[in-house]
Amino acid sequence: MSRVLKILIMVLLFCGLAAGADSQPPSLDIPGPASAAPAVEKLEKNAQAFLFVLEFGLGSPFTAAQETIILDELLAGWQTKTDTDLPKFDAYPRIVEMIMTMKAKDLDALRKELETSVREWLDGSPAGDPAVKAVRSQLEQKGKVVIPGDPPLTEMVVSAYSEMVAFARLLRQDPDASWEDVERGSVAGLRREILSAWREFGPEDCKNLNTAPALWITWRKAFLYGTSEERDRVRKDLLRLAAAPEEQGNRPSSGGSSISQGMVKQRAYSYLLAQMKQTTFNTFMWSQGFKGWTPMGKT
Repeated sequence: MSRVLKILIMVLLFCGLAAGADSQPPSLDIPGPASAAPAVEKLEKNAQAFLFVLEFGLGSPFTAAQETIILDELLAGWQTKTDTDLPKFDAYPRIVEMIMTMKAKDLDALRKELETSVREWLDGSPAGDPAVKAVRSQLEQKGKVVIPGDPPLTEMVVSAYSEMVAFARLLRQDPDASWEDVERGSVAGLRREILSAWREFGPEDCKNLNTAPALWITWRKAFLYGTSEERDRVRKDLLRLAAAPEEQGNRPSSGGSSISQGMVKQRAYSYLLAQMKQTTFNTFMWSQGFKGWTPMGKT
């Protein structure tokens, strides 16, 4: 096993996510400067990087709302640590850089090793620790079935889809917006639309919309860690997504049946998500592991 693999596995086994005094991260031999007393901004950056490593290891995306819950608990725990312990978390952003530049073959091996380690870490962590509890709770929530079927509509899919399209629409109004700026009402409105239209979709539409969680996490991480060219590409994809219902509305009708405006929109999104999926994963090689994600777990 490579040195990078060993470092990453060690980080997740002793990651310091828990707030308790017995949970201590290892001293990592990764080159780079470390501040003796990181500011809040640095802690937030380190926490975001840790979450990236966690999701990469699990190969299973969280929504933006789920990430916020976990990050809040994580930061609350880290803020109780001493100035001596805090610089150890500076390793996480550099680990993210390693992941994003690794070759596909190494990434596959890395993910398998990390998933085993993450699962073992979760199983062995104190059940009452707030941060660990938050991770476990969000993992359980992801597979909750909202509408039964084949495939079913899960909480993870409807939440990720609603967040993603709401952010795409906001970007159209404000190119400098972030997903923290999305209003809850916009997400709730999209949620109602997809719940209303879901039972009328065919298997292919359902399958396409089920790719939303994997695409949403990939685009969010590309915004955080990608190059300027990659961020521009994601922005263009999201703007295309926001415009999809208008493009669909301009096409000739394929039949005489009457369908709701909400369903027209969802079919437009379904068509475009199918187009974007492969090119997105081929562009961001580190996201390949999310491609096999399904509403009920990894395939």
